[in-house]
Amino acid sequence: MKINKTEDLAIAEPYELEHLQNRYRDNIRYARRSGEDTEALELELSYVQREIHVRQLRDASAEKFNRSSFHYENRV
Repeated sequence: MKINKTEDLAIAEPYELEHLQNRYRDNIRYARRSGEDTEALELELSYVQREIHVRQLRDASAEKFNRSSFHYENRV
C-alpha cells in the first residue's frame, strides 16, 4: 500500500497500519546501522502510530459510551 497523505492512513485497514509500522521500524533500524539520516522515516512512523493511537482511543470511547447507562430509547 502506498501512503501519500494522512487521508490514506485514515482509510487504511488495521493490518495495513501494523504492516507500515513494522516496515518503518525495520527501515529505521537499517538506516541507523548504515549511518543514514532517519528523520524522514521517523516522521512517517509517527504519522502511522498516531493513526493507530487515534483508532484505539476512538474504539475505547465508543465501548465506554455503549456500556454507559445513558442511552436514549427513541433516537431522533
